[in-house]
Amino acid sequence: MERSKSKEVHRVTNVEFVRVCKSYDGKKYVIHDLNASIESGEFFVLVGPSRCLKR
Repeated sequence: MERSKSKEVHRVTNVEFVRVCKSYDGKKYVIHDLNASIESGEFFVLVGPSRCLKR
């Protein structure tokens, strides 16, 4: 099988989060109903208190 030397590049134009929740134990939620739209070229950072185990 011969491999192509050219690589396809897929560009994402935007990312949207709608009603996202996150829990590490299934009981206590650390993110509640997050809604965010990140457009191409924008930079998104989710921050929280120190030692909050952001993953």
